[in-house]
Amino acid sequence: MDMMEIFELKVQAEIHLINAYIGCGEFLKAKAANEARISIYVNRWEAGMQSGRIEEGMCNYKAAIVHFRDVVAGLQKQKKGDGLFSTRFVCSVGLAKNLLRHSAANEDEAFAIFREILDLCVTPTDRKAILSNMGIEYRKLHQWASSIYILQLSFLFTL
Repeated sequence: MDMMEIFELKVQAEIHLINAYIGCGEFLKAKAANEARISIYVNRWEAGMQSGRIEEGMCNYKAAIVHFRDVVAGLQKQKKGDGLFSTRFVCSVGLAKNLLRHSAANEDEAFAIFREILDLCVTPTDRKAILSNMGIEYRKLHQWASSIYILQLSFLFTL
């Protein structure tokens, strides 16, 4: 095995460790591991997404918004064929959700982000995921009619 493959395996193992910490609610451990990984190897988009997820888990929505906004802005500059849509998709959803959790005043911006990423979706599965997230967020805001309408649209993509 050459050194590059070993390095790449190490990076992937660190990413999986951080995801495991996030999944278990060990956000301080995740943050420390993410910062250590960033100091050695920086994949800007992935590190920003991880940082956003960690801050979100610690209910620091303002910091999460900053991380997700940075990643989304950077990925908007990338070409469509760069294979970064899934990262942009996850970060856009994270950004919209954190905007709503941070302040009700962010509602218009959050749903504009949902609609923007919905327009970029090419697969029915991605469209269903965005619509489901939108419907859930409308429900959390007690906007029942909007929630029902959006969730009914999402069911069209399961048929």
